[in-house]
Amino acid sequence: MASPKTTSPEAFLLDLLPPSRIRSLASSLGVVRRRRDVDVLALVLVVALTVNGRGKQSFGEMHRAYERRTGVRLARSSFFDRLTPSLTRLVQQLLRGLMQQSRDQPPKLQGFLASFGDLVAVDSSVVQVSNRLAHLYRGTATAAAIKIHTSTVAPRPRPPSRSTPSSAR
Repeated sequence: MASPKTTSPEAFLLDLLPPSRIRSLASSLGVVRRRRDVDVLALVLVVALTVNGRGKQSFGEMHRAYERRTGVRLARSSFFDRLTPSLTRLVQQLLRGLMQQSRDQPPKLQGFLASFGDLVAVDSSVVQVSNRLAHLYRGTATAAAIKIHTSTVAPRPRPPSRSTPSSAR
């Protein structure tokens, strides 16, 4: 029997971004000046897996997640000092690389997903706005909020067509 594939978000991320790639890019961008208490790989994983874009996470939560992941007690100021523009550039370059890789080598769908033609991703998010806008954007859980709906279609790559140029006919 085949061993089950690991499905943890961390394992998935490390399959896409090998630790050697993260560390070498961090070194070339100046994120790592010397090897001390802060592990750049753990820092990138904490940023990637903690920041969810919904505005609810805090730097304190990231700091605690880093300490839980590494087992290293680190002063808050030491952790916050690592959240630098060079770390931002590292994360941006890693994301750009993943997006390019996704375009160049789209994943092969297997099993019951193989018969699907396109993937449609839909998201609806509620964004809290200033209470002064309640007369325009009445919220349900808060005084004022806007519900944003987004969708995108990710077409599956199809083999190139075999059409003959008109000049060759």
